[in-house]
Amino acid sequence: MHCHNIGTFNKIFLLDEVDAKDIEPIFDEYFYRLQRSKYLELYRFMDNSYLVSMDGSGYFGSDKICCPGCLRKEDKKGNVSYSHQIMQAVLTHPDMKQIIPLTPEEIRNTDGDLYELFSIKSFGFFFPSNI
Repeated sequence: MHCHNIGTFNKIFLLDEVDAKDIEPIFDEYFYRLQRSKYLELYRFMDNSYLVSMDGSGYFGSDKICCPGCLRKEDKKGNVSYSHQIMQAVLTHPDMKQIIPLTPEEIRNTDGDLYELFSIKSFGFFFPSNI
């Protein structure tokens, strides 16, 4: 399958005006229903734990366009770039074809150094609101 028409610029950025916190209840409700139905039991792994995979992702980047929520990065030459990034985690299991996405966490300017955010000691930052 090939993508032939991905939409106009205006349609692609339609969600820009939606605060990330406004979609959290969708993930919360989804996860609640999976818990209540006992579906998550299928994802128990070694010692009755869950296997979680995490990754950071960027979904906007520019050296000219920015907003108050943009992350700002300056390279050694003084060039400034702006971006939006998230931390996304999923429940997974080696025997299951499906993954279960957890609430994405927006990486904000107030989170401190990006390198620190992705360190092992920052792993706990992501989970209190998700599991």
